[in-house]
Amino acid sequence: MVKEAIREKLSNIVGLPDEEVNLAESALLLAEEDYPQLSISYYLQFLDDAAKSVSRALGAIRDPYSVVNVMKGVMYDQLGFIGNKKEYYDPLNSFLNQVIDRRKGIPITLALIYMEIAWRADLEMQGVGFPGHFIVQFGSGNDMVFIDPFAEGLILIEEDLEDLLFKVFGKRVKMDKQFLNPVTKNQILTRILYNLKGIYVQNDETEKAISVIDRIILLNPGAVSEYRDRGLMHFQMSNFDQAITDLSLYLSKAPDAEDASEIRSYIEMLGRKE
Repeated sequence: MVKEAIREKLSNIVGLPDEEVNLAESALLLAEEDYPQLSISYYLQFLDDAAKSVSRALGAIRDPYSVVNVMKGVMYDQLGFIGNKKEYYDPLNSFLNQVIDRRKGIPITLALIYMEIAWRADLEMQGVGFPGHFIVQFGSGNDMVFIDPFAEGLILIEEDLEDLLFKVFGKRVKMDKQFLNPVTKNQILTRILYNLKGIYVQNDETEKAISVIDRIILLNPGAVSEYRDRGLMHFQMSNFDQAITDLSLYLSKAPDAEDASEIRSYIEMLGRKE
C-alpha cells in the first residue's frame, strides 16, 4: 500500500468517537508506512488468539488481582513479552509489528498490547498517560488498580507511582490526580509518534523525523508547533519552499508565539534564497 493510501486511512481516524477507533489497527497503520509488507490481519489475529487464552483462564472471574495474574500468565509467561530496558530508545520499540515480533517494547507499546488483549477478552481497561511512563488502569472505585505493562503487569501502589515520578523529574514531585487521567486512543497514537520523533531528532535522522511529524499533524491538525518544527527541518535539508510554507503556516496559526519574530527572520532569509 502506498504512503498516500495509508495516510488516508489514518486521516479517517480523526473525529471518530473513541470507542470506534481500532487502536491496534491504527498503530499498525503507523508502522505500515515504514514496513509496507506487514500483514495487519496477522497481528490482529495474534491479539485475538492471546485474548482467547485469557478468556479461557478467567471464565467469569473479574476481580482485579485475578485479572492481573491471568494477564501476566498469558502476556509475559506464555508469550514472553518484556520491557526493553537495554535498548529503550531503539525506534523499533515504537512499531507495533516489531514489538510483537521481538516480544519487547517500551511502556506505551506494551500497554497497547496489554489493553488490546484485555479488550478482546471483554475486560475494561484504560490507558493512563502518566508522565514519562505510560500505564494502564483496570476497575473502578475501591477495586481500581494501576498496572505497569513494562514491568510484567506489576500492580502499582502509591509509593510505586511516586518512584516513577522521581525517575522522570529527578526529584520528589507531589502526586497530582491529573497524572492518572485516562487518555484517548488518538492521544496514545500521538504519544507513540512523539516518542519516535524524539528518537529521530536525537539521532539526526531528519527525513524520518519529518515523516513522523507528517503523521502527528494528520492525527492532530491543531498541533501548531509541529508546523514550525517541520519547517525548520525542511530548512536544514535545503527544502526551502516547504520550509517557507510550514513556517508561514505556523505564524498564521500562532502569530503571537514567543518565537514569532525569530521565525519571521527565517522566512525573510528563505525568501532571499529563492
